[in-house]
Amino acid sequence: MKIAFQPAGSPTWPAGTTFVQAILHALRAAGRPIQAALLARTETPDAPPELLAEAPEFLHIPPLRRWTGRWLYDNALRRLGIPEPAASRDLRARGVDAVFSGWPLTRYHGIPLIVWIHDFQHRHLPDLFPPEERAERDRAFREVAVTAARVVVMSESVRRDFADFAPREAGKARVVRTTVPVPEAVYAADPRPTAARYGLPEKFVYLPGNFLAHKNHARVVEALGRLRRRGIDVAVACSGHPADYRDPAFYPALLRRIEAEGVRDRIALLGIIPRADVLLLMRQAACVLAPSRFEGLGLSVEEARAVGKRILLSDIPSHREQDPPAATWFDPEQVDDMEAKLSSVWREAAPGPDAALEREARARQPERIRHAADSFLDAVRDVVAKPPRNADQHG
Repeated sequence: MKIAFQPAGSPTWPAGTTFVQAILHALRAAGRPIQAALLARTETPDAPPELLAEAPEFLHIPPLRRWTGRWLYDNALRRLGIPEPAASRDLRARGVDAVFSGWPLTRYHGIPLIVWIHDFQHRHLPDLFPPEERAERDRAFREVAVTAARVVVMSESVRRDFADFAPREAGKARVVRTTVPVPEAVYAADPRPTAARYGLPEKFVYLPGNFLAHKNHARVVEALGRLRRRGIDVAVACSGHPADYRDPAFYPALLRRIEAEGVRDRIALLGIIPRADVLLLMRQAACVLAPSRFEGLGLSVEEARAVGKRILLSDIPSHREQDPPAATWFDPEQVDDMEAKLSSVWREAAPGPDAALEREARARQPERIRHAADSFLDAVRDVVAKPPRNADQHG
């Protein structure tokens, strides 16, 4: 079985890359019978190196030269409703049985699509999205529901949302459980020099995640201000892209709020940092903070689990479903609750790696990787079939 994976994510949304990497790593590490390749239109690999390391085969689909006979024939087939005829022929000739993709979609003739939907945030928190983006997401997800042979989601929460959104296609959705890969070098390293390189104190709380309104940084800032006025100085390090594309005023307003609360010296804004540094900062932190109001799946929750770190997290359905060990829960809509739990964890937790939690995390990781590989294999096995007999006649 050979599946071509279209790279996901971007420099400002590394979670997409990490999810695809997690699938590829699990399949390779568990030795499951899927040959994975990366798919792109460029002649040289433009995928992140962490994806290339997990799927060394790179499938380049060159565009046809304009006004050649093949180009004219291809255009004629497109007008007949046959998608990507030349690319489809090329992929089938290279033995590709299915394509794994995010959205927007690229359809291929005679090759089933396995499509990943990360969440339905625009339906849970509609006020955070412009009307035109909500409409575009609905349109794109309807196309996915109709076109995809299989829809992959990361949690039961998202599967239920998909079933509500497209009840006639609900049977296409499968939950793929993932576990994030952690390089051995991350476990072996002393995390203190990494923290020092970012100018962090020995003890801090770590909040990784882009500065988007639903990630709840504003309530964290308010909670820190309240704690400081009580004489409790909690240090927080934040990493992630410093902008919310939906609201350009959000991040500047957050900076003003930090100043107004008098906690500028207690919050380190690190920007986008390498993933290895994210994992090392988690190991050094007193705890990981995941305050989001909504997630399809909390990536930082899985990362904290993988490195054996205590986590303080919002009580939302997808987080409850993940159910990490050493968790402390709070209501993401209630600053009082966040303040109380943050104060308690800060008082109790020590900085640096937790030897017992880390040992348990490392012991369980091989089983979690096997489970992740099997959940993906179970999700795609029945949709990977030989192309129709007439596929090569036209596409």
